[in-house]
Amino acid sequence: MTPLSFIRSLSFFFAAATALAAQFAIADFNASMPEKQGMSGAQLERLSQLSERYVEQGRVPGIVHLVLRNGEIVHYEAVGQRGANDSTPMKRDDLFRIYSMTKPITSVAAMQLYEQGKFQLSDPVTKFVPEFKNLSVLNEDGTTSPSERTMTMHQLLMHTAGFSYGFHPLQDPIDKLYLAADLQKSTDLDAFASNLAALPLRSEPGEVYHYSVAVDITGLIVQRLSGLPLD
Repeated sequence: MTPLSFIRSLSFFFAAATALAAQFAIADFNASMPEKQGMSGAQLERLSQLSERYVEQGRVPGIVHLVLRNGEIVHYEAVGQRGANDSTPMKRDDLFRIYSMTKPITSVAAMQLYEQGKFQLSDPVTKFVPEFKNLSVLNEDGTTSPSERTMTMHQLLMHTAGFSYGFHPLQDPIDKLYLAADLQKSTDLDAFASNLAALPLRSEPGEVYHYSVAVDITGLIVQRLSGLPLD
């Protein structure tokens, strides 16, 4: 799930999600003038201008955005091209890989299992991922020490479990360790958890919020509790 560039990926994920929604649900909505729905067409034009500027600046190859108001389409547009190496003009019904939009889907799957009583938010993650029983935490002086707190399912879902992502290896020693370990080479989520367990935490569980691979581990727990592969 790791994107090459966080900022570019956020923009791309937004485009992917809106385009995907448009592809499968657009027939259910009618178009309407923005003013009829209490919105400003002039203000929505600023969204078009922003998208065009992002494309011109090379932040993203292309963007598809859809704005609904009161169940009516008030703005629907494609800007730019399909990809960095594909000059085909972007179309409103183009399909995308959803990348990090897999994360909310994974969290919904987890909460469905929660509703079925398969786990409690206060449950320790080690109940389902015993690979994490002996985690350590990286100290400021570069040494590690055993984690003093028990990581919970609530913390895992809130990105406060102490993990990182590997985005900033020049700024964060943990990210450097993540990249060196090449976690993405893991053949499956079980292997991913085992490889991650060999690395120290960035912080004690529950201490700080930090966007992380916690959702990958949530996906593993979904698999183990449901008996089904994540996909």
